[in-house]
Amino acid sequence: MDPILERVVTVTEGSGQSAIADKHSDPSHPPKISGVVAGVTIDFDIDTPNQGYKPIDKVIKLKVDIPAGPGINAGQQLCVITFGSQYVDKSGDPLPPMALVQDEGGANVPVWMISNLTSSSFPLITLFGLNPSSVARLRILIIPSN
Repeated sequence: MDPILERVVTVTEGSGQSAIADKHSDPSHPPKISGVVAGVTIDFDIDTPNQGYKPIDKVIKLKVDIPAGPGINAGQQLCVITFGSQYVDKSGDPLPPMALVQDEGGANVPVWMISNLTSSSFPLITLFGLNPSSVARLRILIIPSN
């Protein structure tokens, strides 16, 4: 089994303890991609060498495919990523995580921005225009704030 999936959080409730799996590392609670801008295809990157990748909240691998056409303007929101499970603090209150984005190049090496990060979702924005007939591969690391 994947070591990241074996991680278990122990929660004390009353007089007993119960083991609860970390839902953010569980591929049965994957993030979702919605609101994709017209003319672009965005999906989880399962191409080689990522063919074994199963989408989880903590590590989001995206493939952004811009087909032939006019391209995408700078500042364009490309999609919204919704976490499979809401990020919460130890009290159960919503708490936005932190996010780091790495671009593996390919689409004119654009700079990406995650704005309005909430405990449930975030929009993905490109700060530079995206050329037609290009592919970008993004790696987004989500880090809980607590």
